Amino acid sequence: MLACASLWAGCGLVRDASPPRDRDSGIDAARPDAHDPLTPDATEGELDAFEVRHPCDGLLDGDECSRGGPSRLICVGGECVPSFCGDGFVDVAAGESCEAASDPECSPSCRVECTIDLDCVTATTCSAGSCDEGVCVFTELPGECVFEGHPGTCSGGGCIPDGCGNGVVNTDLGEQCDSRTAVPGCVACRFECLTNDDCSDGDACNGVESCEDVVGGTGAVAGKTCERGEVVFCEAAACFSAVCSTNEDGEAECTEVLEGDADGDGFSVLSGCDGVGDDCDDGDPDVHPGAVEVCNFVDDDCDGLEDDETTMVEWCLDGDRDGFGDPLTAVSACAIPGPGFVRDCTDCYDASDPARRDEAALVHPGQRTFFPVPYCPTADTCAFDYDCDRFDERAELRISTCTTLRLGFCDRGDGWQSSAPACGEDGTWVDCRGLAAVCGAGRSTRVQTCR
Repeated sequence: MLACASLWAGCGLVRDASPPRDRDSGIDAARPDAHDPLTPDATEGELDAFEVRHPCDGLLDGDECSRGGPSRLICVGGECVPSFCGDGFVDVAAGESCEAASDPECSPSCRVECTIDLDCVTATTCSAGSCDEGVCVFTELPGECVFEGHPGTCSGGGCIPDGCGNGVVNTDLGEQCDSRTAVPGCVACRFECLTNDDCSDGDACNGVESCEDVVGGTGAVAGKTCERGEVVFCEAAACFSAVCSTNEDGEAECTEVLEGDADGDGFSVLSGCDGVGDDCDDGDPDVHPGAVEVCNFVDDDCDGLEDDETTMVEWCLDGDRDGFGDPLTAVSACAIPGPGFVRDCTDCYDASDPARRDEAALVHPGQRTFFPVPYCPTADTCAFDYDCDRFDERAELRISTCTTLRLGFCDRGDGWQSSAPACGEDGTWVDCRGLAAVCGAGRSTRVQTCR
């Protein structure tokens, strides 16, 4: 022991050079985190000359000599060695229940799990246990089961609750596949499609959809998925854009739409559109090249001229609103060009100025009244031509002929005495009336009226 003590103290313990063996093969392997058997223990054995205590001092063969750690070390022949199945010692702490080297009924793993099949009873109906050389062997059973009070299906020896994603295709629940198994085209435990109609979105322009089989590694159909066909592209002429739509038969159909035609009259504001361009007003469907020109002060046919193909008439501005317009304001148009215009342009004195408008309204070709004073368009020009015939027409030109023709009868020759005065001038007016057997004459001063 003194020679060994020197090795314990300074030279290091010479350990078993054979590698540790796996416990599953019947050997308990020492692990790196096992308790180092060279670690001094103040509670067991006696100290040597170097005050180092041997781990197996005071222990019997088969006793544990390691402290803390998953690896099992036992004392054999006074040395601390790894414990393994077949070493001749039943290491209970290592899980051994028998020793295969000395017990013929002991399993190769030094554990006796069973002696009869009843020792291998499972808690689920999805597997059956049997005892094979002291080891329980379990066999998966198909069928239905109950998991925590809910119906399920046996899978992998366990009970899987019924429902999508449980790894089992429950056809009685309408499942066609199971999403958990990553089957191509399996969505919510049903195939993405069964027929082409299941894939169609009603839009033939984005490609016709079809339901295709997904072939697995064995060549068998593993699933079904929707595949989209080629997208339809439509071509169009200049100034047109092509639009694809789905017709009543579910087929793609290309339709041309004219660009720059906001009013929908079939003509674009763009140029170079092969007979359907150069619209001059895209806000009015009645205005476009080739339209019928009407009297509306609009270039209906977009030829650059307004009302050029209509009947033109003369219009004049009636400033004094007497129904007759000033010929100096005449314009040619097919319809009234604006407020205050009239078709009669024969007024000889027209004014919109409020200071003269009332006077000017008395002067027009339709005037039949005679006036005692002239009108004055300007401060230096006055006239009696109220009816615009370019003449001053006096209201009364008669000369009095008051005489007795015979006894008891009188010629009523009322009129001016001697001569008719000029327009606006005073004169003597004779009123002839019978007085007994002679004619009597009454005289008064009167102003000559004109128009």
